[in-house]
Amino acid sequence: MRLLLTRPEPGASATTARLIGLGHEVVCDPMLQIEPTGARLPGGTFDALAFTSLNAVRTLATHEGAAAVFALPAFAVGHRTAAEARAVGFRQVIDCAGDLGSLARTLALHLPPGARVLHAAGEERAGNIGTAIAGRAISVEVCVLYRAVPAKHLSPQAQQALASGRLEGALHYSP
Repeated sequence: MRLLLTRPEPGASATTARLIGLGHEVVCDPMLQIEPTGARLPGGTFDALAFTSLNAVRTLATHEGAAAVFALPAFAVGHRTAAEARAVGFRQVIDCAGDLGSLARTLALHLPPGARVLHAAGEERAGNIGTAIAGRAISVEVCVLYRAVPAKHLSPQAQQALASGRLEGALHYSP
């Protein structure tokens, strides 16, 4: 099957290789580029981290202030995010196995009232952990560490594939 893949890096290369391994022809043209915002981590002491995306894990792991937070409990929204947190060196990772609601519930179960949580995040978020955990006396501070920048246009290779009608499917990731 001839496919157009629009997933951003670093996942695009791995997905392309997997699809080619399955016998597909792939035109890879990421429609988003993930870039750090350059934000500084908030000051003070945190009791835990909250991750709602793989990109937040990756961006925080390479942030200049990362050394101070690797030992904190890291609450990850799901399996892939938890696996990525472990892979980059976070030592205590809690897999919340679900969505924002399960992440909020798990934080509330594990943290005492008065705890302070750093939510490493992107500019665009599907929900608000602070709102989801409201009433639990746990403070959630969002730090926007990355943004997804859209491509200005399709690559010449993708344009040619579309114009020729030779694509049989498209895979895209993120909103």
